[in-house]
Amino acid sequence: MLRNILFLLCFIWVFSLSFSGCGSQVKKSTGQSVNDDKELTARQGDVIGKAQEPTTQGVNDDKDFSTRQTARQRAVSKKALEQYDLGVKYLKGDGVTQDVSQAAHWFRKAAEQGFAPAQHNLGVMYESGEGVTQDFSKAIHWYRKAAEQGVAQAQFSLGLISLSGKKITQQNVTQAVQWFRKAAEQGFVPAQHNLAVVYERSKGVTQDFSKAIHWYRKAAEQGHFQAQNNLGVMYEHGRGVTQDIAQAKQWYQKAAEQGFAQAQFNLGRIYAQSEQDSQDNITKAAHWFRKAAEQGNAIAQFNLGVMYALGKGVSRNLTEAEHWLSKAAAQGDVKAQQALEKLRQER
Repeated sequence: MLRNILFLLCFIWVFSLSFSGCGSQVKKSTGQSVNDDKELTARQGDVIGKAQEPTTQGVNDDKDFSTRQTARQRAVSKKALEQYDLGVKYLKGDGVTQDVSQAAHWFRKAAEQGFAPAQHNLGVMYESGEGVTQDFSKAIHWYRKAAEQGVAQAQFSLGLISLSGKKITQQNVTQAVQWFRKAAEQGFVPAQHNLAVVYERSKGVTQDFSKAIHWYRKAAEQGHFQAQNNLGVMYEHGRGVTQDIAQAKQWYQKAAEQGFAQAQFNLGRIYAQSEQDSQDNITKAAHWFRKAAEQGNAIAQFNLGVMYALGKGVSRNLTEAEHWLSKAAAQGDVKAQQALEKLRQER
C-alpha cells in the first residue's frame, strides 16, 4: 500500500514541477513571475511598488545637493531652504520634539516658494494623511509641481496614481508610462521595474518584450529582486530574448539570495527539472524549496512535502512530508490536499 502512495506522490510531483505557476493553482507555466495573478496597481510594495516616504535628508546633510539641483531649484531663496530643513527636523525629531504637523507646515512654506523636495514631501503627506488631512487632489498638485522640476520620486508617485485609476483620477496608462519613464531615465529603480511590468503585461500599451527586458535589466542590475526574478522568467520563456536557462538560473539565484520566495521556488524548480538528474541538483532543489516554503509559498511547500515522502534530496520522513503537505493544503492547493489524504490513509 505504501508503494502505491509513493508512486502517486512521484507522479503528482513531476506533474507539479512541469506545470507550476503562481499561488495555489497549478498552471501551465515554466516560471513564476512576481506579476502573475496580481493587480498591477497594488501599492504597498507587492507588485508595482509603494508610495514614497518623505525625504528626511536636510539640505546641509546632502553633500551632492548643489550638483543635483536644477537651475530653477538653485534660484530658490535661502529662506525656503531653511524652512525645508526645519520641516525635516520636525519630521525626524532632530533637535526638536517630533511633530509631523509642524513638518507639514514648514514644508508648505518652502513648497510655496518653489522648492521641489518640499513639494514632494508635502505631496507624500497629503497622500498618506500624515500631519495633514488626507487630500488626494492636493497630493497630486504637489507631486506634479515637484515632478515638473525633475524629482524622480514624485514622477514615480504620479505614475502609480495614473496607473491605479483610484483616488480622484481615472486610470491613464499612457500618462503612467510617461511618468515612469521620466523617473526611470533618471535611474529610479522602482520606476524602471514598473515600466518593464507595463510593457510585459501590455496593460493599456502595446506589448513590447524588448522594452520590458531593457527596463527589467536596468532595475535588476541595481539589485531590484522582483526585476531579477522577472528577468529570469523572461529568459526561461524566451520572451524578448533567446531562451537561456543558464541566464534564467543566474537571475533567479540573485533574487533568491535576497530572500525573495518566488525566486527561491523558481530556482528550486530549475534544479529539480535539470537534465542532469544528479543528487547535487536534487539536494539544491530541496534547499530552495524549503527557503520558499518557510515563507509560505504553497507550491514549494507541496514539493518539499513530496520530496520528504519520496526521500528525494532529503532523508525520507513521512512526518515532515505530512507537515509540509498540510501547509500547502491549508492554502487551497488541490494536489497537496489529494496527496495528504492518500498519505494519511496509507500510514
